[in-house]
Amino acid sequence: MTEDLFLKNCDCPLCGKAYATPRVKRSKLRPSKVESDFCIRYKGLNPIYYQVMVCPNCGYSYTEHFSPLRPQDKEMLKKRISPAKNDFTGERTLELAVESYKRALLCAMMKKEKHSLLAALNLHLAWLYRFAEDKSREEEFLQRARDYYLKMYEEEADIKDLARVVYLIGELNRRLGNIKEAGRWFTRVINDKEINDRGIIRMARERWQELRLNQEA
Repeated sequence: MTEDLFLKNCDCPLCGKAYATPRVKRSKLRPSKVESDFCIRYKGLNPIYYQVMVCPNCGYSYTEHFSPLRPQDKEMLKKRISPAKNDFTGERTLELAVESYKRALLCAMMKKEKHSLLAALNLHLAWLYRFAEDKSREEEFLQRARDYYLKMYEEEADIKDLARVVYLIGELNRRLGNIKEAGRWFTRVINDKEINDRGIIRMARERWQELRLNQEA
């Protein structure tokens, strides 16, 4: 395993067995670019590849943002998931990263996690397909992420980062070619009195101005 990684000790929430999962050392993180939907490009190892923990014993796949397992979750998951065929305990390829997120997404959907978590997992999968230059799969998961962010906005109370969510709904619509809908959500970021994040408001103004210039061209 590369020296840029370290092993974090875990106890699987499902089977209870101990294992180690790889992480990129903070000192080795070298971000080079942040894209308009918050996708970060890195020089060297990408920490996104390692955010999902995959238990090598039972196959339960999750991130630090998953809710605790309830007794009924454990009973259901033990019947429906199986150990992964691939090894996720060392350096991960792009293909392994994709597989880890798909396993986590499946577990999250089975245990009915919040829309916010499902949105984030789908958005990360879209980024991974962007790294792979697979436009069709990227757009597939961008759309899924957009739909979950919409459900989150409509159904979840006490959204912690309202500005980011509203902006992302606009930005994902823009990337999917839904220009009028994107403009509507960017305008909401700019005009909503509940939103006071200056950085997000600035980004929304930039995207809205780009949309206007493209329409006038």
